[in-house]
Amino acid sequence: MYVDDLIVTEEREEDTEEFKREMKRLFRMSDLGLLTYYLGIEVELSKGATTLHQSSYAKKLLERSGLSSCKPFQMPMEEKLKLSKESTTAKVHVMQYCSIIDGVRYLTYSQSDIRFAVGYLDRFMEDPREDHSTAIKKLLRYVAGTIAYSIIYPWSKEGRLELIRFGNSDMTGDVDERKSLTGVLLILDGCPISWQSQKQRVVVLSTCEAEHIVAATACCQGVGLGKLLQELTGEALHSYPHGGQQVRHSFDKEPYPPRQKQAQ
Repeated sequence: MYVDDLIVTEEREEDTEEFKREMKRLFRMSDLGLLTYYLGIEVELSKGATTLHQSSYAKKLLERSGLSSCKPFQMPMEEKLKLSKESTTAKVHVMQYCSIIDGVRYLTYSQSDIRFAVGYLDRFMEDPREDHSTAIKKLLRYVAGTIAYSIIYPWSKEGRLELIRFGNSDMTGDVDERKSLTGVLLILDGCPISWQSQKQRVVVLSTCEAEHIVAATACCQGVGLGKLLQELTGEALHSYPHGGQQVRHSFDKEPYPPRQKQAQ
């Protein structure tokens, strides 16, 4: 059996050393020291913070796509862009399109700002067209301009941890199936730790219903991560939800006009 890149983390250094001694007794293994690189994610440990980024991986992806010297684009995707599986534009190479999608999907582990665009464009992998290919090239140009972006996690400070949940929906964002989108972001002490952007499983009839699905998704993730963090740190968490306007009205039990935006 061969196992590569095993990460060990413990609250106390003594526990880490004990674990490594036990693993060396049972298996043939090498201690590579502090974490610097893991499955394409680069880790930098500085005084008081840990930084994660994928700059090297992003450069290789741009080179493979032939856009290593392209002009950067200012956003992952054009605002209010609506693409369809029923597009009548010319077909493009399926394998090439899928390869690029798979490549940028892995970048979402350190770049939450492209998660929506990647999730939107991977719907067209079965039959990609020219307008889909144009959108994915603009996404790569955005990656070229943000290649130095990273996530910085300051080391834990004294006091209780604060977990904030953000959620929102894009009403009927899918023009083919008329389904809405769920967007969730969880922030722990000012640092993003989990993000999600995906199509909802059901067709809703109002923005309020779509936002309730988002709120439920955010709550489920918040509860699960909250229990994990509490188990790891032994500290109680303060959790705060942030959602759409109609959800806040509903949760506060305030009257809201019965007439709400319907799906077209």
